[in-house]
Amino acid sequence: GNRRYAVDGYAAAYQRLPHWLTQQTIPAVVERLPRVRRLKRAAQTLAVADPAQRYAAWLQIFNHDQLEQLFQPHWIHQLADYDPTWPYAHYYPKLNGRTAHDHLNRLMYTDVKTWLADTYMEKVDKAMMANSVEGRLPFLDHRLVELAFQIPARYKIKGMSTKRILKETVRNLVPQEVLQKPKQGFAVPTDPWFRGELKQYTFEVLLDDRTTQRGYFQKPFVEKLWKEHQSGRHVWDTHLWLLLNFELWHRLYLDK
Repeated sequence: GNRRYAVDGYAAAYQRLPHWLTQQTIPAVVERLPRVRRLKRAAQTLAVADPAQRYAAWLQIFNHDQLEQLFQPHWIHQLADYDPTWPYAHYYPKLNGRTAHDHLNRLMYTDVKTWLADTYMEKVDKAMMANSVEGRLPFLDHRLVELAFQIPARYKIKGMSTKRILKETVRNLVPQEVLQKPKQGFAVPTDPWFRGELKQYTFEVLLDDRTTQRGYFQKPFVEKLWKEHQSGRHVWDTHLWLLLNFELWHRLYLDK
């Protein structure tokens, strides 16, 4: 969560700007720009006052307005009582100890309980075990994790500089280019895939009769996402990836 943690640190300053600027002008201007996905997400998210809800907004793929356009009315009604942000509201206030007042440490604790276990560790475990490799995660030794949570947030991130303690610890042990290398996460290149070799496949799966007749999603909106992504003006690869995986899962496990 390093990027999210760093940008979220500017939320208080952003929210001190005039309301008309943060709620209307900035989001409207940024939305007109081509692509720049992270900037658009920041413009929408930094204005959210509640810290747990704001962090959930960083991670949510389809926002509220998009969900209303995506789902058929029947499913909108069925999901009315479901709140996808509840894990963040649940775990954010649960951190105990002397750094429990730190916003950053609360975000980290929330991630340990949700994103880390359910996404990152799951990806690593599946990929390694599929290749008969037994993985080890030394940074998740419980003693190291406990030590990390005792360290105040001000020592961990300064501006957009992250992993400060780790970098200082190994500064004399690894080459300088390693310390300065940009962050490289678990990202899969779905953006070019959906405009290249998976373009036709995605169209055929998401917009054929078998998919649309299930009654979950509204075809015009799905088609709009696909077309806008092809144009290159918007980046909807994560949205398309979710929809594609859902349909393939449905065919494999429910349709048999």
